[in-house]
Amino acid sequence: MSSDTLLEVNRLKVEIHAAVGNIHAVNEVSFNIARGEIFSLLGESGCGKTMTALAINRLLPHQAKICQGSEILLEGTPIHQLSEYKMQKIRAKKIGMIFQDPALALNPVMTIGEQLSEAIRLANSQSLSKSDIFKQMLTLLENVRIPDREAFLNYYPHQLSGGMKQRIVIAIALAKSPDLLIADEPTTALDVTTQAQVLSLLKELNQKMGMAILLISHDLGVVQQMANHVAVMYAGHIVEKGSKANFFAEPKHPYSTQLFASLPEHTVKNHKLATIPGHVPSLDQHFTLCRFKGRCEKVFAACEEINPKLIGVNQEQAVRCLWYDDGITKKLPKLLNLKVINESYSASSTIEDLAEDEADDKIILNVENLKVYFPIQKGIFKRTVGYVKAVDDVSFHLPEGKTLALVGESGCGKTTVGRAITRLLKPYAGSVQYHDHNLLKLSDKKLRAYRSHLQMIFQDPYSAMDPRFTVEEIILEGMLALKIGTDAPERQDRVNHLLEQVGLSQKMKNRYPHELSGGQRQRVAIARALAVGAELIICDEPTSALDVSVQAQILNLLRSLQNDLAISYLFITHNIAVVNYLADYVAVMYLGKIVEYGPVKEVINSPKHPYTQALLASVPSIVDSGKTFVPVKGEIPSPSNPPAGCHFSPRCPKAMAKCFHHYPDKYEVGKEHTTQCYLYAPVDRKEKMNGN
Repeated sequence: MSSDTLLEVNRLKVEIHAAVGNIHAVNEVSFNIARGEIFSLLGESGCGKTMTALAINRLLPHQAKICQGSEILLEGTPIHQLSEYKMQKIRAKKIGMIFQDPALALNPVMTIGEQLSEAIRLANSQSLSKSDIFKQMLTLLENVRIPDREAFLNYYPHQLSGGMKQRIVIAIALAKSPDLLIADEPTTALDVTTQAQVLSLLKELNQKMGMAILLISHDLGVVQQMANHVAVMYAGHIVEKGSKANFFAEPKHPYSTQLFASLPEHTVKNHKLATIPGHVPSLDQHFTLCRFKGRCEKVFAACEEINPKLIGVNQEQAVRCLWYDDGITKKLPKLLNLKVINESYSASSTIEDLAEDEADDKIILNVENLKVYFPIQKGIFKRTVGYVKAVDDVSFHLPEGKTLALVGESGCGKTTVGRAITRLLKPYAGSVQYHDHNLLKLSDKKLRAYRSHLQMIFQDPYSAMDPRFTVEEIILEGMLALKIGTDAPERQDRVNHLLEQVGLSQKMKNRYPHELSGGQRQRVAIARALAVGAELIICDEPTSALDVSVQAQILNLLRSLQNDLAISYLFITHNIAVVNYLADYVAVMYLGKIVEYGPVKEVINSPKHPYTQALLASVPSIVDSGKTFVPVKGEIPSPSNPPAGCHFSPRCPKAMAKCFHHYPDKYEVGKEHTTQCYLYAPVDRKEKMNGN
């Protein structure tokens, strides 16, 4: 171990004892992390990233164990051999951990102050006075850029936004001034602006404190912006590792190149996203050959005979692939070229976009002045003392067979708009015209007739399905409720056809939701929406929790169904790359209002509203290697007490005096492109005469 090395992991193996047998969750994993370095473990769900992190911190579930021959050295100390008592001291002072879900990492019945003080006491061998602990708590909150720190100490976790919870988890981890911080998917559930704030904070703390970070992620853009070195995991072991610069300039392993090709930002609109066929293999088996062989596009004869080893291709890059084994490739015909491995990565970015927008489409959905207010009630008699204006005077239209993306930060009202359109929430005011019918004025009985035409795909398909129902029963449920199909055989044929349409085998019919992967559940949710003949589907963050390759499969499916069936989508998301690839129009929401609306090309390539600009600046990119996170200052205000004037004015770098007093009107800035910002207000005659 060099003097610079903080953590050394050698031949790490983790086994989980399960009913089906031993699961080899982590197999022969080795890497080093230097002091002050950000090292990223990258890969799909189920590849062993989190198990590796838990093994390092000795927090494995009771069914799992670190196998013999494994080594985990922290500053030369073999922590894999330490007793639990000694390991607690290591965790208290040397290793901090940020878990994927901050809500689960915080105690719901303890205030933020109580949880911070507990972390400070555990990290200090000497007893501290209350005033010393209080000062340290304020310093920690200052380090993670929490405003109004003293008041914040009295809050409970449920009173905080997702981004604020994540900052508190970071503050608790920093209480011990750790040498190593393990961040397990720290931004997966966050929108892009909050993600930028959290990652910018981690980067700043890394540079300021010299703290090493093990960053676990499946987001290539996040890894590009954050890491110094990268290791790609697949099916329990590392298939490629090296410096960030080399990895992003030229990924070597076929799995890595196919991950890049699956990204929406690498694919031109109206072209299919590259996908990785099949699934990660089950880890309850002993592998004698390449684990990626069954999904690899570059497989050749040697892959059926030899198990590849990690091979160094240069001083800073190693890959587990027979294409880079000179002893094998020199026997192949000279016509073969290693560049073939990178074709799938580079080809998608060179395709020209030949699709042009067609003129004047029929409008299927027209939303006008939609308002959804939730009353704030106080006292014994529950008197209404105010309203939470979740959706405040929203208007937009959606052409038939097109996709409108609704984007914005968490809490801006996107999901509420979708639920109000489908009447899952009762709007306060406004109009929702579906074809020629105002859905908000229909009785419940008449609305039932339109239920089959409007369907919703929820963010978490698992919680939206009855766990006691099979896939067949889930799809049939809506058909039976709306009396679709004349008899059981006809409905059965429709179920079979739908499963085929969404790319699922008929063998899946008898499975339960817990027996499906995330991508398969989402396909069942889409089949359920199509079962009743939906013409308009509201997709609420349908890909936010999915891996890159599974996301590509779902996006391809949605686009294919739209082309075949002329379905219209209202696509609620915070993933700008998905918006650019899938949407025809985009509406940007902020605190209950749409601040910019227009064709996706215009809004993405030439954003007008300062909030839209800030949103796009927060998106991590693998294309622009020089881009850094530019977090939006401040936090989104409460919709129960929005700022006077433009709601974005307290956070806007271009705010003028009038922005703080009156909300701006809607101004045209292009064909079908509008924004609500004073920067684009027509200059009146008096101002022109004064030369202003």
